[in-house]
Amino acid sequence: MGFIAIRFGASGAFVANPDCMVANLLSYMKRMCNEHDPKVFLDLADEDGMLINLNDYHPKKRASSILSTKTMYIPIKLERYADGSLKPYVPLVPDMNQENPDFMRRLAVQYERRTGKTIRGYGRLQSLPEDAKLGKNVNTPPTKRNTSQGNKGTKGTNRAGKSR
Repeated sequence: MGFIAIRFGASGAFVANPDCMVANLLSYMKRMCNEHDPKVFLDLADEDGMLINLNDYHPKKRASSILSTKTMYIPIKLERYADGSLKPYVPLVPDMNQENPDFMRRLAVQYERRTGKTIRGYGRLQSLPEDAKLGKNVNTPPTKRNTSQGNKGTKGTNRAGKSR
């Protein structure tokens, strides 16, 4: 069993045990980050700026199956405008734009993909490698599609042998 570290504020951090339900971890994070507004949601991003999207998982899913132990995460504030559209992501670590501009650019790219809205003030988003924009690990080779041995030489046919 391991723990995760959640960086909060200018120089603080707290630890959390991810061996719990996602709903419990999110509730604990809200309490530790002094966020009491029920309209505000929290999420986590890794130190590279990749959003974990904890709110997209089933609340009873084990957080340990999503998060890596012995890792530092940054809490991200998620709010909505009155019309229901998502506001830009806000890290709960002050001066993140000056401290780690790439972190903010990656968050901005993810926000733009989710909402279709552009965020100004985070520098040129095109300066990020394409793999980072997609949340892919640059060092991981692309996977090949698994094909069965029986389909060799049957290009353009399906399993039943019929043409596509």
